[in-house]
Amino acid sequence: MAEKGTLLPQRGLAWPGLARPSPARRGVGLSRERAIFEFLSKCVVTMSELKQAIADVPDFPRPGILFRDISPLLRDHFDATVQALDALLTQQEWRDIDALAGIESRGFILGAALSIRRNKGFVLVRKQGKLPPPVVDVAYDLEYGSGVLEMQRGQGRLLLIDDVLATGGTMTAAADLCERAGYDLRALAVLIDLKLVPTYSWRNLPLRAAIHY
Repeated sequence: MAEKGTLLPQRGLAWPGLARPSPARRGVGLSRERAIFEFLSKCVVTMSELKQAIADVPDFPRPGILFRDISPLLRDHFDATVQALDALLTQQEWRDIDALAGIESRGFILGAALSIRRNKGFVLVRKQGKLPPPVVDVAYDLEYGSGVLEMQRGQGRLLLIDDVLATGGTMTAAADLCERAGYDLRALAVLIDLKLVPTYSWRNLPLRAAIHY
């Protein structure tokens, strides 16, 4: 059963809280809301079904942590997942992006798929020691530890993507790293926002998420 929302034509799809674009907004470019609406009108999988495909794994990777495993989602609905992420940006916003930066490791899967779909470049944000020098690095705190991210210097306008936002430590570190490495960060996106941080943003860039908890 789909989550509560506006019923879309033909396919019976719903996006919570999303109504048809108003007449005043038509013809004024493709808004993000319109992009999401058009994606859903062509999709054969509801957002509720995508969310239900995510497995809850308690006490992993350590006691007290509830892990959201996207493996079943990618296995059964990979194309619909990539489409949902694609719809987070308008057509104009996509035109203003040169490359996607994926955060190791599931951000690689999602970012590479979107890069192919949109004919964009792909930049690696890796854990310490995985990239050949020279690299730029940044240390950060995790929900259950600490780490160091690295990337090679470059330039261009980036969309930074990861699979999930929990406390925001990894996303913030990766965003800082992109700037330090010479890139112009234009957008932040995740597949899942756990809503542990109610309204996460980085330097006035709001987070975009396909699935919310």
